[in-house]
Amino acid sequence: MATQFVNEESDFDFVFFPKIPEMRRRYLRDFHSNPSFKQNFMSTFMKVIERESEKLGVPVTKVVELSRLRVPLLIVRFESGLSMDIQFPDENYHAIRNTHLIKCYKKCDDRFTYLFLWLRNICDKLEIRNSKYGLLSSYHLLLLVVHFLQSEQALSPWPVLPVLAKSHNSLVSAEVKIDKVAEMIRDDSIDIEWTSHNKMSIGELIVRFIDYYYHFNAAKEAIYIEKGLALKRKQAFGDVRLQIIDPYSPSSVCRSPYATSAFFDAIRFIRGQFKQGRMIDSFPEVPEAARFKRETQFARWRTQMADKIVF
Repeated sequence: MATQFVNEESDFDFVFFPKIPEMRRRYLRDFHSNPSFKQNFMSTFMKVIERESEKLGVPVTKVVELSRLRVPLLIVRFESGLSMDIQFPDENYHAIRNTHLIKCYKKCDDRFTYLFLWLRNICDKLEIRNSKYGLLSSYHLLLLVVHFLQSEQALSPWPVLPVLAKSHNSLVSAEVKIDKVAEMIRDDSIDIEWTSHNKMSIGELIVRFIDYYYHFNAAKEAIYIEKGLALKRKQAFGDVRLQIIDPYSPSSVCRSPYATSAFFDAIRFIRGQFKQGRMIDSFPEVPEAARFKRETQFARWRTQMADKIVF
């Protein structure tokens, strides 16, 4: 909700963040070094949610405790259909930092919001956005849009967005203390001084976005949000994974080969449809999605979903 990129189908994502620094330090020490403490803490947390939700008249139908994930997670399903994910991250609090980063980019230019919302809708219609199945997440899509809009490799000579890590480093640097980041997320008055010389319409940007990623070679290039560039990577063979490096982690935020395959299958399909004059005025219903689903029904990234249990 902090970025306000929500729709009727959005899950709610939360991060457990003790506000008192000393209490947070002790919690992080015990939670990440003591498996028994972690298990008991998450179980107690789960019971509190169930109890308080019942009091509010919003009964919980299911809680899934995933304590062994890289970032431990509680998935809460409510009788109303609402879903809530609660993360228990390490001291880097990656999710808080990247939420703040996206919120700052959102303030720079409205076309970022419009392009992302278009892309998310298309990906949902094509059924390629579902991180629980190893497909694309909203954060992947946001960073793909950020890279396109801030990179002079994509939009020359005038990008739509700045490279915030360079232009507003004091706001988004990984060196900013997490308490300050949490404070800034709640502060809607923070202003980002930026005016783009790029005057392209959102329609033109959509076409250029598809064309840019159609020619993007994920086996040879990696996206660095902090640098505003796609740089040469060690060539990948076999299952190629998109390398998207945000400012807060040395490794890619996209770790699944299925997400990569699904994304580029969709890009090729959309470009082909555009060339035939389709998928231009059918938004947001996108009836052409039925054809894409037929064409990819036996793609490995789609069939692998049948082998997984998603809570």
